Amino acid sequence: MNAHRSILDLVYLEREGFRPLSLDLHLPAAPPAETGGRHPLVVFMHGGGWQWGDRRGFGAPPEDGFARIAAAGFAVASVDYRLSGEARFPAQLDDVSAAIDRLRADADVHSLDPDRIVLWGESAGGTISALLGLGAGIRERGVVGVVDWYGPHDLEALTRARGIFDDPESAEARWIGGAVSAMPEAARAASPVDHVHPDAPPFHLAAGDRDVPVPLAQSESFAEALRRAGVDVEFDVHPGAGHRWREAGPEVAELALARALAFASRVTARTPVP
Repeated sequence: MNAHRSILDLVYLEREGFRPLSLDLHLPAAPPAETGGRHPLVVFMHGGGWQWGDRRGFGAPPEDGFARIAAAGFAVASVDYRLSGEARFPAQLDDVSAAIDRLRADADVHSLDPDRIVLWGESAGGTISALLGLGAGIRERGVVGVVDWYGPHDLEALTRARGIFDDPESAEARWIGGAVSAMPEAARAASPVDHVHPDAPPFHLAAGDRDVPVPLAQSESFAEALRRAGVDVEFDVHPGAGHRWREAGPEVAELALARALAFASRVTARTPVP
């Protein structure tokens, strides 16, 4: 697909003692004049249990996800962040927050709209996107919506359900610095369900009903918490789909992407969409 152009390996942050952090920027092929003067921006966070992964992978089918999002008229910044072996929570939020600041500062350079930003994460990246979307002042920084694909939302409930509540070697423990049972305050701080508030931007959640690493109940309880708070939330359950849309046909991945793009288009529309 040639409907986009990419600027790769843009270093957005250098912290003393850590590797430089980079992002890849995928831009629509159409000039900005044809997309309202500036491109709305998707900031994408990869998954990998906070332990692995990088900005180069979309993480779920379709494999050309970045190209497909750019073809829909969005700029896409796929962002690296420090993994749990490098730095514990909330370092990952700090990193992506710095990427947002850098992209907003360079908006003129890349014809980005700093006031039409959608955070989009998958799996562990979904947790990061949700926590950032629920953070104080996020609307003032141009974030108008959050796409959260099958992210963990309640670390205590998740680790209890999977029998790893006391496990100091679980992905969750490695992220927060110890077994969830031993660090309840840190676990709550890293759980989006504990940070829901009425002023949050709109959310789009999607998960499969056969997801084992992150059971559907995680998204169900988070969606219900958002609804109770009066937040604009869409929640798609994809029957037969496992984690990262596994165990399901390609039509599920296509539908998930189409639904997320429709949400992103709605929340970034210059004229409100009914």
